[in-house]
Amino acid sequence: MPTLDERFRDGPPTREPADAHAWLSAEERRFILWGLKERWSAIRMGRALGINEATVRRFRKKFWEDPRLLLELGLYEMVGSARTPEYRCLVCGERALGRLAMERHVLRHYLEEEAVMAALPEVTDNSARQRGEGQESGEKKPQRKHRVPRRQRRH
Repeated sequence: MPTLDERFRDGPPTREPADAHAWLSAEERRFILWGLKERWSAIRMGRALGINEATVRRFRKKFWEDPRLLLELGLYEMVGSARTPEYRCLVCGERALGRLAMERHVLRHYLEEEAVMAALPEVTDNSARQRGEGQESGEKKPQRKHRVPRRQRRH
């Protein structure tokens, strides 16, 4: 998938006149996030999309109140999973190991560190850690203890 810069290089998504009062589509929401990254004003984003600037401000307020909404917009993709899943950020193109590490990375584009950690706290659950969800890039998985075969345990 293309990054946001590649996706909106030729301009914003367009609406049909009949859809002028419809809900924001996922593509329009991604465009607003791209506009925020490019430091566009709400007025400029609204004009580009053909919507009211208040709609842009409401969406921005909504994701600041619940940052997990950003994660529903498909701002990252899986690119490999040899041992630990590897993901690519569609905002900047960077890669990270583990879904949770990538979700934190995506949120850091738009939120302060305290808000990111409040939305996605550290994983302390061992089963989640083994699935690679609590791993930052470079962090090692907990090693399993060596299991002695049943025949050798009998005395």
